[in-house]
Amino acid sequence: MLTYVVIVFFLGSYSTIADTVDAPTPGPCCTPTQWSGTLRLISSSVSGGRLSTTNQTMQYYYDYENMKVATVGEGFRIVDDFNKMVKYSIFYGTCTTSSLLKPLLNCVPANVSFVGSFQYGGPQGFQVNEYFDGAFGPNTTRRNAYTTDSCIPVREILVSTGQAPVVVSEEFVDIVPSIEDPSVFDIPSPPCPNVTDVDSAAESSTTETTTGQGTFEDQTGTYSTTTDPLDDSTPGPCCAPKQWSGTMRITSSSVIDGKLTTTNQTMQYYYDYNNMKVASVGEDFRIVEDYNKMVQYSMFTSTCTTSNLTQPLLNCVPAKAAFVGSYQYGGPQGFYVNEYFDDTFGPNTTRRNSYTADGCIAVLETLVATGPAPLVVTIEFVDIVPSIEDPSVFDITSPPCPTVSSGHVNTAMIHLCLVVLLCLVWTVLERSPLLPYTGFSLTSYLL
Repeated sequence: MLTYVVIVFFLGSYSTIADTVDAPTPGPCCTPTQWSGTLRLISSSVSGGRLSTTNQTMQYYYDYENMKVATVGEGFRIVDDFNKMVKYSIFYGTCTTSSLLKPLLNCVPANVSFVGSFQYGGPQGFQVNEYFDGAFGPNTTRRNAYTTDSCIPVREILVSTGQAPVVVSEEFVDIVPSIEDPSVFDIPSPPCPNVTDVDSAAESSTTETTTGQGTFEDQTGTYSTTTDPLDDSTPGPCCAPKQWSGTMRITSSSVIDGKLTTTNQTMQYYYDYNNMKVASVGEDFRIVEDYNKMVQYSMFTSTCTTSNLTQPLLNCVPAKAAFVGSYQYGGPQGFYVNEYFDDTFGPNTTRRNSYTADGCIAVLETLVATGPAPLVVTIEFVDIVPSIEDPSVFDITSPPCPTVSSGHVNTAMIHLCLVVLLCLVWTVLERSPLLPYTGFSLTSYLL
């Protein structure tokens, strides 16, 4: 079945164990009155009781001065004319119209909640303010991140829990404060049909979506962009700083008892290649991976278990990862990222990673598992610094943890176990082949 997931301009709840910027709460910001760029999204829904994942790339044009918005993808163009309050949906030569029910906004709504401020791209990156709207629509929440200096959209996560639940994770890249080709707003001639009394809040239209035991297909094969931000040379895999730390903010989707389940989680992450150790710290857990001993220590509240690590700690993007493309975050004053794709990350598991082109700082990661227990995990890396202020995060509790178990940990698959849900994921894992992997390991493939 062909279904397009088309999202109009999204002007979201997350907790963090790291302090955000100690400053007065900023008010809602206003975006440039004209801008355009690339919208890259991954959406998760349920079809036939199974997880269905769709990957899309489209061009987005926002013109508040002329009260029009256009979304252009492969085989379709949607034009919202807020002067007439009419939506024109043009798909492969056909055109239908529907009524727009809400006005076009230029500013973040005043009724949203300020979540916090975070730094993307390490110390040389940019800061964003994040807002959460708990009443974006019926049974729908939304959180959005905008640059603090210019209100350029950066990230959005939309969660709908109604009769047709869906989770949509979006990136806004290659944003420019202009519209080079105003013809994107032109309506085909002969004119489209008369306006119908259709609720335009249902923004559905057509992209290839395959379903099954959790299948995944790109509309464009791989993420694409109509811009060419860098030159034609393909960069090789980069190497991260040998010591760094920051916050991981995770959104994961799975299907339990035929229903879409979404979990948000925040944890602190510490990477020390010099001393061959990694630590992940959450609200009631701490996991230390010691690659000198190839032992992982998993401490939850007052308990501690150990397991064997089976793969080495990496400092560079694996050579087998394919280069996807380069994109710019945060508008013209932002930074470029290079994206890599690994379709051999684990059994039935693919991974996309974005790193700053200058410095190889982790920015975004998406994991898609399509096995018997399908999962989609999106990870944001924020507030990254090239140091570890508190080395005690690597300390092992005393008295010592138990003796290392005889079982081995598949670090690629356990990466999924940790980033996926910690609390809720166990319900999923109890029903899946992942269950034998009882330890956690987060880093062998984090780069």
